[in-house]
Amino acid sequence: MPTTIDNKFLIKKETVFVGILFFGMLIAYYSSLYPWPLWPLKGKVSILAAIILLAAFWIKPDSSKNVFTRTDFIAATLLYFTLELYQRLVGDSNIIGFASVVFHVFIFMTLFQLDKDILPKLMMFLTKFMAVIQVIALIGFFLFLLGFPLPSRDATFDNEFYFYTNYYFFLLDDRQMLVLFPRFQSYFVEPNYHGTACVLLLFYQCGRWKKWYNIVLLITSLLSFSLSAYVLLVVVLFLNSWRRGKHIFRQVLLSIIIIGSVVGASFVYNDGENLVHDLILLRLEVEDGELAGNDRITDNFKHDYEKFWKSDDILFGRERDKSEFGNQGYQVYIYENGLIGLFLLIIFYISATYKAPNKRSLISAWIMVILIFGVNGEITWNQIFIPIFCTAFSEPDSAERAEMDSKRKKKKLQAATT
Repeated sequence: MPTTIDNKFLIKKETVFVGILFFGMLIAYYSSLYPWPLWPLKGKVSILAAIILLAAFWIKPDSSKNVFTRTDFIAATLLYFTLELYQRLVGDSNIIGFASVVFHVFIFMTLFQLDKDILPKLMMFLTKFMAVIQVIALIGFFLFLLGFPLPSRDATFDNEFYFYTNYYFFLLDDRQMLVLFPRFQSYFVEPNYHGTACVLLLFYQCGRWKKWYNIVLLITSLLSFSLSAYVLLVVVLFLNSWRRGKHIFRQVLLSIIIIGSVVGASFVYNDGENLVHDLILLRLEVEDGELAGNDRITDNFKHDYEKFWKSDDILFGRERDKSEFGNQGYQVYIYENGLIGLFLLIIFYISATYKAPNKRSLISAWIMVILIFGVNGEITWNQIFIPIFCTAFSEPDSAERAEMDSKRKKKKLQAATT
């Protein structure tokens, strides 16, 4: 009888341990997506995530030895620490910024130690949680479109750089107030952040897009009307087919038909006055040899960037005037961190992913890194790095196997308790 009680206690303790571990990674994941409920914490979200993960380490039972099995995490952790410290040094960070490096590094160290069989379960948890909150946000969004008087309040973010009407179920950028069908950004600061995050979660869910949670993420990413999310989504469709070893001719043909139909309809519907035409197609027009949608950097930054390559700052970077110069992208990253920063970033990504067993998954992950780096230089942000890292170490059907294993364990637990 005592043995039975002890076994039940161990099972419960392991369940609590995994729950706290996943919750800590969940908070870390959302720390760089900036959902409005976390705004009061400002830059302390990573500290909260690290404390939760530390609590998971503290209560870790002996029966959970299969969770932290990787012993090759030291090199990737040290390189990430070096990269973070370097970026703070050249970025003229304050003491708080330097102190935050410790918490960021602890989060990444925890991720690097996770057994590769745990990563699919973590990604399933992050995906389903995102889908659930998106369903709630979508309900509020469509009630708003139908004219229901939802409670709201004014909100600002990033020293009043952004102005919103917070409907609690979702945020609405004040620049979208008079638009018939505004861009959907859920609880997050920008539609681009939201759309890209959903696409990267879909990137991991290779071959499982018919599941309800992936359908929700697909819908919400489309409603973001984010050009970068749309482009990444098309790339993900092909990469996922290639990862599964399928012939992509059918996908190419189907994609051409769908994209052609959408483009044609956007020029006809409402005489071309619609979101697809205005926010996507017009930004794909070529003006003076460049895409019209390339609004990540200003003309002032382009001129200064050319001079930067001929200056002594090329190695360590130069401080950027955020009010005058670029926003995001590889050029901004190189400008701020120099060639040394770029070298450290590349070496870090290589050290974190080079032992991935499935080469197609690894190559696919690196393709996504390169594409995202083109428009968003901050590719170590958690909502970008975590799904790409997990995808690099995934097998094409690993998510499905993880769900099946989870169901089997639940059945065994139910049988053991009856």
